[in-house]
Order: sequence, then structure tokens, then C-alpha cells
Amino acid sequence: MAIMLLTRPQAASERFWHDHDQSGIRCVISPVLKIVAHVGIRPPEPWSAVILTSVSALDHYDGPTHMPAYVVGARTAESARTKGFDVRLTAPDAAALCDAWPADAPKDVVHIRGRYVAGDLAAGLAQHGVRVDAWTVYDQKAQPLSKEAWAALEGEEPVILPLFSPRSATILVEQLEPRPPQAPIWAVAISAAVADAAQTAMFQELRIAEHPNAKAMGIALVDLTERARLLEGGGPVA
Repeated sequence: MAIMLLTRPQAASERFWHDHDQSGIRCVISPVLKIVAHVGIRPPEPWSAVILTSVSALDHYDGPTHMPAYVVGARTAESARTKGFDVRLTAPDAAALCDAWPADAPKDVVHIRGRYVAGDLAAGLAQHGVRVDAWTVYDQKAQPLSKEAWAALEGEEPVILPLFSPRSATILVEQLEPRPPQAPIWAVAISAAVADAAQTAMFQELRIAEHPNAKAMGIALVDLTERARLLEGGGPVA
């Protein structure tokens, strides 16, 4: 039976598996990142608007909420609305957020973020005349793969591996390089930046999702799951 190895933080991995559970495939959750609170320098208030790029940022944020928010990710936008933010723009990634920044949006904003982020929002928004203050409210601590994850990686069944961030991909590859896995690994990266971080000869396949969101990741993973079923049944896998 093929195995889906989820390396996102525990809650995010459980949520993704709940949304994309596939019959005939086993799930192993082994986070390579642990989200912990981080006391960063808090920009002086009042703020005119915030940028939110993850649900984890909202989980660790204790500032004002009744203001405009410019958001990366549909789930982050949903959580932001629940907390009282006025979500003015939702984009699939940081680059798209910069490209779609409205001309009438505030020119001074605060990015509520983790210690590590993908993309340079401040540089991208500077082209629109926007000044971005950063408030780091959480850290992403590296974690070792679990014994169960290593058992899967050193087995014979295909391992389907979704990758969601450059940092988690980098941490994963660093752990695999000294101990190359025996199982065939079929990886799916949510973006080109994640794929770049995951470049390794240890993966039998590394594809990029058609769009940088969970829905596109799910579509790619369904395809790989079907390939795994055909492989188990002796059918073609090309």
C-alpha cells in the first residue's frame, strides 16, 4: 500500500489529510517543523492595515483586528474574517499579492509573519510605494523525521510526498541526504520555489502543482495515488 508522508506541522497535516483522504493509501504524519511562539519587535500602533500570509500568524497574533487585511491563502482569509479583519484582497502567494496590490490600498502596513517566509513582500510592495513593517510572532523550529517516517522511507512501497514550503523542503532534504531512502518517492511541490529547495536525485519524481494552493496539490496527489494503485495491481504507470 502506498504511503502519503505529510511533513507540515501537526495541525496543518491533519487538516490536509482530512480534506484529501484517499482510500487505499496510508498516511504517516511526521512534521519537520514545529510552530512555536516568538516574541518579535512589535511595530508602534496605530496601523492602517495588515498583511497575513499564514494561519499560524493569526494563531499567535494579539493585536487589533478590526482593520483591512491583505491575505495569502483562502484558509488564512477565512480565519482572518473569523477574527474580525476586513479582508480586502486574497492572493495565492506573496508574488501574486504584490502584483494585485490595489492602488487605493494603504501605503503603510504591518506584515504579521513567521521567522521564515517565502518571498520578499517588502521589496515587492516597495514598487507600489508601500512601506512594510514586519512583526514576527512565531518561529518554525526544525524537527527530525519520526521512526514511522523512516520506516516508510526505507520500505518498498511508494511514498507520496507533498511539499508546502521552501524551508520544510530544505529541512527534509538535509535529513535525507546522509541516509538516502530506499522507497520510490513521488514528490509534489506547491510552487517553483519549493521545488527548487527540494531538488535532489533521491526523488523518483518531483512535480509542481498547477496552482500554488491546496486544491491543486490535492489534484496532483489524486493522480499519484492512482498511479500507486496501478503499480500495486501490475498495470501501467506511465
